[in-house]
Amino acid sequence: MRKIILTLSIIISAISHSIAQTNDIAILRTSTEKIRVSVNGAISEEEIPLSEYQNDTLRIPIIVNPLNFTIYSDIDSIKTQIPINTEFTFRIQKKDMYPFVLIIRNGIEIEQINFDSINKNTDLHFAYESGLNNSYLEKLKANYPIDSIASTAKNDLEKVKAIASWVHGLWEHDGYNTPKQNDALYILNEVKAGQRFRCVEYGIVTTACLNAIGLPSRTLSLKTKNAESTPSGAGHVVMEVFLKDMNKWIMVDPQWDAIPWSKGKPLNAVEFQKAITDKCDIEILTNNKELNKYQYEAWIYSYLYYFSYKFDNRENIPKDKRITINDKSELMLVPKGAKKPTIFQRKFPIDYCLYTNSILDFYRSPI
Repeated sequence: MRKIILTLSIIISAISHSIAQTNDIAILRTSTEKIRVSVNGAISEEEIPLSEYQNDTLRIPIIVNPLNFTIYSDIDSIKTQIPINTEFTFRIQKKDMYPFVLIIRNGIEIEQINFDSINKNTDLHFAYESGLNNSYLEKLKANYPIDSIASTAKNDLEKVKAIASWVHGLWEHDGYNTPKQNDALYILNEVKAGQRFRCVEYGIVTTACLNAIGLPSRTLSLKTKNAESTPSGAGHVVMEVFLKDMNKWIMVDPQWDAIPWSKGKPLNAVEFQKAITDKCDIEILTNNKELNKYQYEAWIYSYLYYFSYKFDNRENIPKDKRITINDKSELMLVPKGAKKPTIFQRKFPIDYCLYTNSILDFYRSPI
């Protein structure tokens, strides 16, 4: 639902009738689990995860001024205008179900997070793809125009931007479709057959393509601060690539064809969080004409809290050959003083991560 509302707010009137409101809380009655939402006239249908056992809350940041928001079901509707830097709460109620609470905030709730910039764990080891003598990546390049796309670029960043834009345009996002195999060739073959996939698959394919042209890359998982307690919408997947000519990691979000940039340089994921927090002037390098940078920042900001990637980032390595440390396959960067999450969205154990507060552990050079 978060992706849909972001799209609506980019499109940028309204609609509606009855409203039952008490102290900034509006109650929407429904007899189904589907609602429709309108952001300044742009409409989308969404499915609400109502529960027989507990009520759940989802917070959605949007930046639109003015923000005319309408939500309606088969039996009810609510229309309101939400001023900038304020929020409005909707209680979506179905008979014999706990209410689902949807909080729409016009603006970003900023949070300062900090990491250890002094200590480094020398026992951590990472593996990255060289892009050379890998038959899997050679097959990937033989089947898809990766080399020709990269050949027109003048530097590493232009190569990354061209590849990310190409992957972005291969399919439309589907947040529910999971492939049977998590590798780029399988995903791309499924896309040829008409399948659409999640943010995860955009990250996997872009990472493999950049690895194939010799740019060390890794798929990066992002999680919200409330990743343990919220029932859905607590994670997003992007990727990071090491630019040899800049000697730094940068973040790429191929689902949105977005590369964050500030103060004359592309940013990694942690730098991006800080730039938004500090209200720096941020640009988004993109060929996606539908992407509004303010809406993108508002949408992704809550995901920029926990960060994790695999120790072994090589392509098509058998599971029993992959590098692990203390039987853990991933490193998670946790803000100083924050809880180390051990479960995701209430039901998926996070038992595969080592934790660190050190930015030096997380962003060491792959070379």
